[in-house]
Amino acid sequence: MLIAYDCNQSRLNLTSISLVTTPSCLDESRNVTVTKERVTITQTTLFRTVKYRRCLITAHNSAFRCGKVIDTAHQNSIFSDIVQVSEEECNDIIHKGRYRYSLGGNTVDITINHQFTMTAFVSRGYIRQGSCEPGTPFTRDGVFYDRPVVNTELHIRYSEGEGLVDLEENVVRIEGKSCNFQSGKCFDADLGYVFWEIPKPDCSGEDPKSLIYEGNAELVLEGNGNRYIQVTHSGYDFQILIRNETLYLCGILTWHTEHPRLYVTFLNKDQPSLNLRYPVKSQEVSMLNYINSKIVYSFRHVRESVINLFNTFKQDRCKTHNRITENLMTLATTSPKEFAYAYGGPGYTATTRGEVVYLAQCNPVLVSPDLSRVDCYSEMPVKIGNRSMFMAPRSRILIPVGTKLECLPDMMPKYNIDGKWYHTTTHGLMQSPSPRTISPESIDYEFEPLTGISEGGLYSSEIIEKYQKAVVAPAVQDVITARVVASVSGDSKLPEGYSFAIGFDKSDFTIIEEKVGSFWTQWSTKLKDSGSWFGAVLLGFALYRSLICMISCFVNFRALRQDVGFLLAIPLCLVDAVASLVLHGRLLADRTAKNGGSEVGKHDESINLMEMGERPITRRLK
Repeated sequence: MLIAYDCNQSRLNLTSISLVTTPSCLDESRNVTVTKERVTITQTTLFRTVKYRRCLITAHNSAFRCGKVIDTAHQNSIFSDIVQVSEEECNDIIHKGRYRYSLGGNTVDITINHQFTMTAFVSRGYIRQGSCEPGTPFTRDGVFYDRPVVNTELHIRYSEGEGLVDLEENVVRIEGKSCNFQSGKCFDADLGYVFWEIPKPDCSGEDPKSLIYEGNAELVLEGNGNRYIQVTHSGYDFQILIRNETLYLCGILTWHTEHPRLYVTFLNKDQPSLNLRYPVKSQEVSMLNYINSKIVYSFRHVRESVINLFNTFKQDRCKTHNRITENLMTLATTSPKEFAYAYGGPGYTATTRGEVVYLAQCNPVLVSPDLSRVDCYSEMPVKIGNRSMFMAPRSRILIPVGTKLECLPDMMPKYNIDGKWYHTTTHGLMQSPSPRTISPESIDYEFEPLTGISEGGLYSSEIIEKYQKAVVAPAVQDVITARVVASVSGDSKLPEGYSFAIGFDKSDFTIIEEKVGSFWTQWSTKLKDSGSWFGAVLLGFALYRSLICMISCFVNFRALRQDVGFLLAIPLCLVDAVASLVLHGRLLADRTAKNGGSEVGKHDESINLMEMGERPITRRLK
C-alpha cells in the first residue's frame, strides 16, 4: 500500500502567503564601546593579620507554667539557646560594656565588666512578691508553652585578637578555626559570632600593599552593562571584570573586580601615580589569579568569537532565506504547483490570486499500484477503492488523467517509495538502481587564535621568572649542597653552568694567593718588579740616544746641504757613516787645494812594494 493525497474533498487546510513582502534582517551585533583609560591594578598581600572580635552569648532557660491556683512545670522545661549577636551588638559589648537582651516582651540591660559575665533574670513573664504573671505563649521544638514564666541565666563571653589571613585560600584562621575571609564574619559553636574588617589596599598603614600594573588599558563597555579592563602591553595580557562595589584607595574611587584580591583604579592623564610603597614581589604572586585570568580571558575571547560568528551566520541566513523566498514568490507566479511542493512538500497544492498565493494541504489516503495498465506514464497508475487514478510525481496528489510516455527500457519512469526506487511493471513494482543525488559543496572556516596568551598574563615575565626561582630555590639548594660536598671530596664534578669561582670576589682571591703562594710565586713577583726597573733604565738610555741622534742628524744636514743639495741631504743625514765620508772627502779636497797654492814645487815619490803575492801597492806621498 502507498500513501497518496486526495484534494477532491470538501475540507482542506488553506493558507494565504504574501508574494511581495519578506521579513527584515536586523543587525543584532553587540553594542560594545572601547575607550582608552589610565588605570592602576593593585592587590592585597598573600598573608597578613587581621583584627577580629568575637562574642558568644548562651542562654540557659528554665520554664514553668504560671497557673491561676498552682504553678506547674512544663514539659521540656529546661533548654539552652545560643543568642544571635550582630556586629554592632558585639562592638557594644567589647567597647561600651553593655548589652540589651530582649525576649517575650521583656528587655534587660546588662553591664559587662569582664570577658566572661554571667547574670540571671526573668526573661518571659514576671514574678512579684511571690506571685507570677505569665508571659506570651510560645512554641519550641513542637512543645507549646502556655502561660509561661522563663528564668534565664545568660553567659556572655567575648575576646579580641589577631587572625592569620591566607588570601591564597581565602580563609582566616582564628584560634584554630577557619572561616571564609571575604564574608567578613562567621559563626562557630566554640567561638560564637566572629567579625573582622576586610582590609583594602591603601597608601599607608602597617601592611604593605602591592602594585601589579599601572599604565594604559582598554575599558570595554558591553550593552548589558558589564565593564572589563583589558591590558595587552609589555608582557601583560589579561582581562578583568569590574564589579559595581567600590572603595577609596588613596582618596581615589576604586572598583572591586571578579577576583577577590584585585582592585582597579582609574586615573586621569594629569593625575599622579598612587603612593603605594611596594610593587608586587615574587613571593606575592598569586598563581590562582594568574591562571584564572588566562582562563577567563580565553573563555571570553572564545565566547565573543562564537557570538560574532552566530550573529554573522544569523544575518547571512536571514538574507539567504529572503532570497529563497523571493525565488519561491517568482515560482508561485509561474508554477503554483511547483511552489506548493517546494514550500510544503508532498500533499500540497497552490493557486495564485492577486499578490497572494493560497496553499492547500490535501488529505492522505491509501492506494495500491494499478497493474492493469501496461503503458508508461509520467504519473504512477494507482487504485483507490474501485477507481483508477494517477499519483502525480513529487506532490503525490491524485489526478484522474496521466501523461502517457514512450516505454524505453533504459529510461523507465521511477518513483521513490520509503527511500528506495521502483518502476512499474505488469507484475507490480520492481526495484531499480538509485539515481545520482545532487550534493552541495563543502564549506570551510578559519578560527582566529588568541595570540600572546601563552606569554602574557596578569604579571610581567620578569615577576614570573623570579617567582619560579623562589619556588624552585629550596629544592635546588639541597641538590647543589650535596653536589658541592661530593665535588670537594672528589666523588663527582659540579653540574654544568656551576663553578666555585662565582662565589669569590677579588679580595678572596688575594687572600688565597697570600696563604698558598710558594717561593717561585714570590720570586716571579720580584723578577717582575726588577724587570720594571730595568725597563725604565732602558727607556732613559733610549731617550738619551735619540737626542744625540737628532743633534747629529741636524748637524749633518746643514753640512751636506752645501755639497749635495737639499733633497739628497735629507736621507744622507740619517746615515752617520755616509755623512762622515762625504764630509771627510770635502775637507781633504779643501786641504789639498790650500797646500798646492802655497808651495813652489812638489815632487811625488812612489814606493812600490811587493807584498802578498807580489801585488804592488802604490802610496802617494805629498
